Amino acid sequence: MEWNMMGAAASCYKATLSVTTGLSAPFKNLAIIYKQQGNYTNVVSCYNEVLRIDPLATDALVNRGKTYKEIGRVNEAIQDYIRAINIRPSMAEAHANLASTYEDSGHVEAAIKNYKQALFLRPDFPKATCNLLHTLQCVCDWDDRENKFIEVEGILRRQIKMSLIPSVQPFHAIAYPIDPMLAL
Repeated sequence: MEWNMMGAAASCYKATLSVTTGLSAPFKNLAIIYKQQGNYTNVVSCYNEVLRIDPLATDALVNRGKTYKEIGRVNEAIQDYIRAINIRPSMAEAHANLASTYEDSGHVEAAIKNYKQALFLRPDFPKATCNLLHTLQCVCDWDDRENKFIEVEGILRRQIKMSLIPSVQPFHAIAYPIDPMLAL
């Protein structure tokens, strides 16, 4: 997998599964391969197996939730994120993903609440910070607006300097009161 030989990696994981039981790691890795291939049915099946082996595997719940969201099964995504949060309330990523799913489905107040919880749990969480700001903008919540944009501009500068994909969508950046060259 590290050498990007996904076909060979998938064959090795399947061979491992044919001679062992009770291992979740091969299913997790197969899910990654299937996701790269766009085979969402198999991604979900792999995470189902991980959760059969370990019903408390919050990472599998979050990843299956992401997959459900990508294929439009929003209610199932929400249920997976809520289940992950119930198992591990301190999992900031689950709160942020739940918030994003709520935001996309029009439940803005629930989105704001969960973004804030994600940031309470992990204050240095650029994606949650930027998504919270966007959500607040959508509902015209201008409290501390200037400082929030200064914080987001700093996040963007750091991410671009590190060649990371920015946490702000390009068209959102155009509408933000940030340095126009940074938005570009």
